[in-house]
Amino acid sequence: MAGGDPEAALQRYEQRRLPQMARIVESNPRKGIDIMLDIVEERAPQGFANLENVLPADELNGIVADYKKLVAQDRETLLKLASRRSGQ
Repeated sequence: MAGGDPEAALQRYEQRRLPQMARIVESNPRKGIDIMLDIVEERAPQGFANLENVLPADELNGIVADYKKLVAQDRETLLKLASRRSGQ
């Protein structure tokens, strides 16, 4: 689409990305780093010496995996996006 209207292209991009970005922003308090901080604060209000004792690796990995899926950075989504681009 060389030589197209850059302003129109940016508007199309915004229309496509805005719903996903809004979903991410709305979900942040329940996903990702915020939920990890809440869990650690609840389980170890006096602090801790080893994060693994407060938030085991499998639980932490699950939180990270859920967040990656939310922001479309999980392996399956990235592979789908890559295959779409290579098919164009």
